Amino acid sequence: MMNILGWRDMGDYVFAVIPRRKHRPDCYTAEGDAQYIISPGALDMAGLIITPRKEDFERLDAVNLHEIISEVGITSDIADEIAHETA
Repeated sequence: MMNILGWRDMGDYVFAVIPRRKHRPDCYTAEGDAQYIISPGALDMAGLIITPRKEDFERLDAVNLHEIISEVGITSDIADEIAHETA
């Protein structure tokens, strides 16, 4: 699982591959105040957070976002493994 971003910069094509370990965070299916309808896509994983519900956007803070991105993203250990496999 991964997200891929692509853009053009001064005529060059640039791509960023963001590996994932989970499709959705646990808060997506949680109930009550623990629920945030956020399922990070490519832009979210790159730092532009999109929420379909206004109330979720207004409740999010740096701690929530860090937990969500950390839950769906890979760990530094996994990143090191990937780097060594492709080297």
